[in-house]
Amino acid sequence: MFSVTGEGSVYYGCLLLNRSQDGSLDEERNRHSEKIDAEQAKAVINSISGFYYKPDNTEFPDFEGNEFVEPEAIPELMADYGKRIVGLSSRELCEAFPDAVRSDADGHKCIDYNAVVTMLVEVVKKQDEEIELLRETLVEHGLLEPQ
Repeated sequence: MFSVTGEGSVYYGCLLLNRSQDGSLDEERNRHSEKIDAEQAKAVINSISGFYYKPDNTEFPDFEGNEFVEPEAIPELMADYGKRIVGLSSRELCEAFPDAVRSDADGHKCIDYNAVVTMLVEVVKKQDEEIELLRETLVEHGLLEPQ
């Protein structure tokens, strides 16, 4: 099921596909922006876990006769319906990072994975800074050759 919210967010089931904003943080266009604190991002990422899950009642679609599906692709498509899904818990994420959880048109909680990825970017940048500082310290103490 597809749904679109009044703000322009598009969902496929509970998966947020896009948002109407282009993500620009141009101060003239968005005066309410603030930088994400890397330590806060690290705390969020460290407090959530990934899960494998399988939906309770998966409906298998009838691809036979569907003009948009090549008949030779049907076995592979059907096999995908038997796979586990990998994701995050919206309940757990809501506690750690409520800005990354939205509600769809049916009131189901949905994860804005774009928000999670943004936090991951900040965590990686912070870790790169820490790695570089450690590298410099090791070079200073003669434990590592300079690059």
